[in-house]
Amino acid sequence: MTYNILTGGRGREQALLEVLHYVQPDVAVFQEVRNPQLMEDWARSLGMRAMIAGGRSLFRVALLSRLPVVSWQSHRPFPPMLNPFLEAEVECPSGKRLRVYGVHLVPWYSVLMELWRRWEIRAVLQRARAYLQDLCLLLGDFNTIGPSDTTSVRAMPLPLQLMILAQGGRIYRFAIPEVLSAGFVDCFRELHPDDAGHTLPTSSPNARLDFIFASPPLRPLLRACTVVRQPTRVREASDHFPVVAEFDL
Repeated sequence: MTYNILTGGRGREQALLEVLHYVQPDVAVFQEVRNPQLMEDWARSLGMRAMIAGGRSLFRVALLSRLPVVSWQSHRPFPPMLNPFLEAEVECPSGKRLRVYGVHLVPWYSVLMELWRRWEIRAVLQRARAYLQDLCLLLGDFNTIGPSDTTSVRAMPLPLQLMILAQGGRIYRFAIPEVLSAGFVDCFRELHPDDAGHTLPTSSPNARLDFIFASPPLRPLLRACTVVRQPTRVREASDHFPVVAEFDL
């Protein structure tokens, strides 16, 4: 599961926890974490273990796991990473090891920010490529549009509309092709080639910014990948819908 909880989830903690209890993920990656204690509280409530990427970033990435955590690390090569990314290895019930990378790339749709995102994802892929032939997931809020995805510019906030208008009405898409070219599989698009899968904003979704990518060995084990739109409070819990992928491990 990947879930951007919006500015630390302050004031929405109970709604977010309801979503987590509804989904019951085995492994969850969160973005925009501000309070490490909240992650510990959720982990205790869900019977999981919490790991939080380090650094002095205002927003951090965290991982909660119900599965045994063999090892984990926080990485922030700066430049280019604005937010630290998290790397963990968990052990599945079958005894197989799963490598997980949780990311939160820089926002905004300008060409300069998209070039920065491509720079960031290349830094992540420098590590993740070593596990491409193993069981490996790369997931999080990528803050960008996929090469074949649709979006509604008119539904975006005015500052974003003006930003896109200033670059000739074009939304640049350099970051996601880097992940696909490396060999990772877009889990949602793999199973839903014709579904927009928009994850933001929950009030009126117009863009898919939240992705779960899987290494080739995970592809035949992929059973489902969905944008979570239940329970009802998911719409007030954050401005993002979470995304969940299920694998037969």
